[in-house]
Amino acid sequence: MARVRYSAAVTFLPEVERAVDGIRALLASPSIGRIQPHITLVPPGEATPSELDALLFELAGIASTTAPFDLRLGGLGIFPNRRIIGYLRVEDVDGVLVPIGTALGRGHRDFVPHVTVAEAAPRDLLEQVARTSEGMRVDARAERISLLLADLRDRRRRWRPLLTFLLGYGGPRVRSGIECRVAVVEGWEYALSGRSPASCVVALSPKGGALAEAVARRLAGGFFEVARVRVFDPENRGLGLGGMVVSELLDRLGPAKVVAADSPFARRYLSAEVPRAMSTAIGLDPAGSWVMRGR
Repeated sequence: MARVRYSAAVTFLPEVERAVDGIRALLASPSIGRIQPHITLVPPGEATPSELDALLFELAGIASTTAPFDLRLGGLGIFPNRRIIGYLRVEDVDGVLVPIGTALGRGHRDFVPHVTVAEAAPRDLLEQVARTSEGMRVDARAERISLLLADLRDRRRRWRPLLTFLLGYGGPRVRSGIECRVAVVEGWEYALSGRSPASCVVALSPKGGALAEAVARRLAGGFFEVARVRVFDPENRGLGLGGMVVSELLDRLGPAKVVAADSPFARRYLSAEVPRAMSTAIGLDPAGSWVMRGR
């Protein structure tokens, strides 16, 4: 297995990323293209697979019990490290961010929420921008927490999200005596076979890794195709974990329609036949597809 570094961070919606990247471009930050704009919750470090499993389980617990919250980014600050760091200050509008960062830091450091926008930049440039940026504000809605990984063999040390937890969904669940945490995520490494937008639900075990997943890919007309339901551990198959994560997935999709090719799974969980005209519109075989409205 390749050695990796990991970090956990609040990541942003595209419109906030674009605003922050505009500032990073102004300051010629080399981090553009290497890591997305973020607020670090767990500083970069190395971990064993079991340690990463434990962190995923902890992040799932935080995400499922934390509703989206508001932040305000603005005003340039400077960390006088060996390499001078420029950052945007973060105002914790709802008072949610600092307790999360403090808990994940486990008392080993003072949590100072910030968004890095420049690394090793000339101090005079940063000071000039700082003097003119006091009135700049970017309102941001925190809706996701990402586990970021960097392959140490990559010369650029590019960071990518292994998965991104959506805040306010899922929670602790018990099925057939198995305790797990259910989370709604984006970017699960098994979830996307292409670039189609997708929703995914995973059940995570405190004793190591993912137990089950359900994936739905977005189709035309606001439909989602249930692309895969999988229980990872053979010993846990047949215990209802698949149905549990499908239920959470349908809750996530809300009023959107969910479709699946005809299969024992579809007949069990998606109970109404798709009308012929609807099937034709989204490219499915009307004789072998099923649809269910999300609850």
